Amino acid sequence: MKKTARHSLKIPRQLGLFTATCLIVGNLIGMGVFILPSALASLGVIGLFGWGITTVGALSLALIFAFLAQHMSAEGGIYAYSRAAFGDYVGFQVAWNYWIASWTGNTAFVISIPAYLSILWPELNDNHNLSLCVSLGILWAIVGMQCLGIKQAAIFQNISTVLKLIPLILIPVVGIFYIKAEHFSFSHIDPSLSVSKALAEASILTIWAFIGIESATIPAQSIKNPKKTIPRATVIGTLLTAVVYILGAVAILGVVGPEALQGTKAPYAVAAGQIFTQFPVRWIEMFVACGAVISGIGCLNGWVLLQAQMPFAASKDGLFPKFFERGFYKGTPIYGLIFSSILVSILLLMSQSKSLIHQYVFVVKISTLCMLVAYIYPTVSSLILLKNPSKLSFFGYLSLVIVGMSYILWAMFGAGAEIVCYNALFFFGSTPLYYWIQKRKKS
Repeated sequence: MKKTARHSLKIPRQLGLFTATCLIVGNLIGMGVFILPSALASLGVIGLFGWGITTVGALSLALIFAFLAQHMSAEGGIYAYSRAAFGDYVGFQVAWNYWIASWTGNTAFVISIPAYLSILWPELNDNHNLSLCVSLGILWAIVGMQCLGIKQAAIFQNISTVLKLIPLILIPVVGIFYIKAEHFSFSHIDPSLSVSKALAEASILTIWAFIGIESATIPAQSIKNPKKTIPRATVIGTLLTAVVYILGAVAILGVVGPEALQGTKAPYAVAAGQIFTQFPVRWIEMFVACGAVISGIGCLNGWVLLQAQMPFAASKDGLFPKFFERGFYKGTPIYGLIFSSILVSILLLMSQSKSLIHQYVFVVKISTLCMLVAYIYPTVSSLILLKNPSKLSFFGYLSLVIVGMSYILWAMFGAGAEIVCYNALFFFGSTPLYYWIQKRKKS
């Protein structure tokens, strides 16, 4: 009787194509696009090649997830696909890694927001306690809003996505005319890195900017006409994001230069200051800062939503503790939302001893690797679940899967041994939890 009641939970379909696309674009374009030019500066022009490789890999994964969404529109998306193909244990591992990636990644968003907010509020630069309080305040304000229901989160996501695209499109489009060719010299590459290692480093950092291409598949039961809406939103959102990222990467590097970018907390503001010289520098900085803060908060909003939706889906299937599906209100699993946000807060407190860029890169690598592990299974499962993917031939689709898998493995190589060890602890440490949950189900 309990099992039946759990699966009879009605979830209203409130999200259309525009909102689903905004969820993807909003989750892909966060603070990373505003911080990554500095993180990639030591790699010089190799960072641009990293963006190219990442775009190809991300588009191949987006197409795979789009085909899977046409085949089945179960709550949990990539988790549901993996479970359908490989069974409960693999499904649990995907949900577990995705959940870990979500709340650790949210820590990176929260860490990076004060960097641009400090342009509007200079005291944040020198007062770490104030910065921490502001970060936590933003996080828990979003949590409070989402406790009112998924529709409120969707409205906020739509507005923030539209607003964030204004500076991200304006600055690169105008900045192209201010590019200096000498800034693209290969001599700017960090001499301690080989070209292959530099490409791998660029890949693991830039794929972070594409983590979230599966966003529309997770709350599938809240999306209208999911078998058409989710694939369209996935492809449109990924393509739009790729254009914004590549234009921005080329323009920022070309205008500012790799040496000047290194250590810069607000590279877009620096670039805008060199482009729009007719305006007061303070105005430009404030314009970019507003766009960056809106972008970061909007992205955090989308991922806070997903950090609760994935364990909620796994809990409904009996693979996560029942706790994660309790407190369900208007499309929001409130208990899971609050618990995951507490973990974000704890990790934020633990990371305060490191510099901004070091904090950001470290947390990003852990989150990205967890997500890549979660991407492996649905990518392979598509070969099992899809009998006739669209109009592609079997060998055409197999080539698409090979490209996607090759990119995942390449990006994992770029993470380095330390991050792989951390991820292995997350991955294998979940096994006792799985068997404990299974034992409780049988008793």
